[in-house]
Amino acid sequence: MDTSWKNTQRAPFILASGSPQRKHLLESLGIVIKIHRTDYLEHGEPGLEMNELVEQLALDKFRQCSPSLPVFHDSPWVLTADTLVFLEGQALGKPRDLQQAKDFLSLLSGNTHQVATGVCLVSPEKQQFLFSVTTDVLFSPLTDEQIRWYGKTLEWEGAAGGYRIQGAGAALVQSISGSSTNVIGLPLAEIYGILSGHKFWL
Repeated sequence: MDTSWKNTQRAPFILASGSPQRKHLLESLGIVIKIHRTDYLEHGEPGLEMNELVEQLALDKFRQCSPSLPVFHDSPWVLTADTLVFLEGQALGKPRDLQQAKDFLSLLSGNTHQVATGVCLVSPEKQQFLFSVTTDVLFSPLTDEQIRWYGKTLEWEGAAGGYRIQGAGAALVQSISGSSTNVIGLPLAEIYGILSGHKFWL
C-alpha cells in the first residue's frame, strides 16, 4: 500500500481525473496525489446557469467514481472537477476536430469569454465542498493566419474552447480577470484555502 503521502500530509489525496494540468497544479502545492481515472458520462441538465452546470458536472463525476475508488488504510480526500468555456452564455466544449477548433477560435477572437470550473472536494470525514470559480478571458483579435498557426500546435485537442492557456495559447490572450489557474483547470487559491483550513499539511 502506498504510504508516501504520510511524510507531508494528514491523509491521502485522490484526483479523480486524467488531466495532467490538474495533476501539475495540485503537485505545485506539495500534495502527493493518487490518480484515479474513470470514464465519465456527462449529462448537464438543460437550462442551468454557467456555474450551476459545472458544479453539477463535478458532482456527477464524484458520484460516478465513488464506487471504484482505491482503498487506503486512511480515508482520503477526493477531488473531481469540470471546466467549460462560455461565450455569451453558450458552452464551448472540446472541439471534435481541427475545423471546429478553428471555428471556436474565430468566435473567441477579440471577445471576452468566461472559463468556469466546478469543483467537488470531499474530505476524509465525507464533508463535501461543491463550488465553482469563473474567470474572464479577453482574446486578442486573431487573423486567419494566426488561427491556422495555432491549429498546427494541436493544443486544441481535448481542450475546452479549443485552446490551452498554459502553452502557445497564451499568445492568443490579451488579458485575464480572475484566477489564472482556473483557466488551466483548477482554482488553486480556493482549494488551498479549504485544505489549509482543515490542517491538511503536517
